[in-house]
Amino acid sequence: MRSGVTLVELLVVVTIAVLLVASAVPLMKPALKDGQLREAARQINAHVAVAKSRAMQRGRGAGVMIQRSEPGSNAAFELFIAETPPPYAGDVIGAISSLRDYWPKDSMGNPNPDGNFESAVFTDLNSATLPLLVQVGDLIQFNYQGPWYEITSVGTSVETVAGSPTTVPLVEFQPKSASANTWPKAKVTVPYKIMRHPRKASGSALQLAGGVVIDLEYSGIGSTGQQFNAGLTNITTTTPPVLNDDPILIMFDGNGTLSRIYGSAVLTSTSPVTYAVPGAGTAPTGTVHLLLGRFEQTGTAAETKNIQDPKNVWISIGDRTGAVTSAPNLVATSIGDSRELARSGQSVGGN
Repeated sequence: MRSGVTLVELLVVVTIAVLLVASAVPLMKPALKDGQLREAARQINAHVAVAKSRAMQRGRGAGVMIQRSEPGSNAAFELFIAETPPPYAGDVIGAISSLRDYWPKDSMGNPNPDGNFESAVFTDLNSATLPLLVQVGDLIQFNYQGPWYEITSVGTSVETVAGSPTTVPLVEFQPKSASANTWPKAKVTVPYKIMRHPRKASGSALQLAGGVVIDLEYSGIGSTGQQFNAGLTNITTTTPPVLNDDPILIMFDGNGTLSRIYGSAVLTSTSPVTYAVPGAGTAPTGTVHLLLGRFEQTGTAAETKNIQDPKNVWISIGDRTGAVTSAPNLVATSIGDSRELARSGQSVGGN
């Protein structure tokens, strides 16, 4: 009696095993993709929860930064924790700003024929780090009272200080809105405070794997809003139009509620249709919805869009409570109906 197997018998067994594995792989792929989506939903929910908890612990804004994969793209697979830095009031205690004369100009920087002031500038001769710590979109208040102004330009200027040429910071600002067109007094020196735009916090990014992305084309605020879509133009009169390249920042306040959304486009005109992305962000007007899908289903060339795939997942963040839920994209023909089901919190196991 012989023991073991012959080489021919072994090859037959191996061949059968290979054929079984090869036939099983296509059947396993959908399950693997579904698992990747559920895992990504769980990771994002946990990331948002960390940001919300950090805001409540610090008593100051913290949130999630959703980074586009490239400028003008609606695919995002990297998320960062973002934090609002402490207010800036100069490099030294008791720093003061020197408010300069306003100059009338139009939106293109040319002299404004109607003579109305469009912007103003200030400098702080004792705060050399100001241009490094402050950016466009930050808000400034003078003498710790009165209206807030939006910073529109940050730079430097070479001026004569104590008889010597010196590089000094120069900051341009304007009222936050046309309805608040009030100005501080020029040629005065007063203390100031700058509320700074959220910045990316230190620490590693959350990177979604397996071709899973947040599809920003169909993500947005409210039941049908698509305010994160890169296809919405900032300036419709340019050729080609300017796309929304900004990352999306979803910020919580110290109470754990949504406080501000950055990178979200707002409609500024209906004729012609024009959108803008306010540098100072906007207050949330409803639940924030993020559509989790596949990279190959983003962009204009995709045969099947992520919104059409019922296997994809909605992640919803309540604007009042900051609660995060995830739910399948059950109604693949209607953004509104699908988001309503997502808002009701039918979980896919990612909570």
